[in-house]
Amino acid sequence: MARFLKINKVDYFRGRLNNVASRFLEIAKKNKKNFFIRISGDSPLIQSKIINRGIKIHKKNKKFDLVTNLFPRTFPHGQSVEILKTSVLKNSIKKMNKSDLEHVTQYFYRNYSDYLIKNFKFRGKKIFTKFAVDTKKDLNNIIKKIK
Repeated sequence: MARFLKINKVDYFRGRLNNVASRFLEIAKKNKKNFFIRISGDSPLIQSKIINRGIKIHKKNKKFDLVTNLFPRTFPHGQSVEILKTSVLKNSIKKMNKSDLEHVTQYFYRNYSDYLIKNFKFRGKKIFTKFAVDTKKDLNNIIKKIK
């Protein structure tokens, strides 16, 4: 993948393989960002309006350490967005266990009383479709539904 990006002159960033949290922190610091948006790679079908809703909430009140739609989850899998304060990650990363380093925000949910977390909920009829693409079967199920 990195070779493809390089050939096509696409900016990319690579960090330590088993430490997603440090990759987020390094790229946020490199680009001098106070906040960053976490959208998982298994969510290629995430709706831009969900991302925009999270950004709107964040811009309205930047005091939140984390803006999310996962605490509790009311959106289908594959429709998740999280906006995290870079300084909060920097101050917490040393306390994270191996699993936290891979799944970055689970640490904050587990220790929710130590952080200011704003959750936004799904408005509308409950959707039971999984939009995350974790396996070939997930991809095939989505393709069947859109045909």
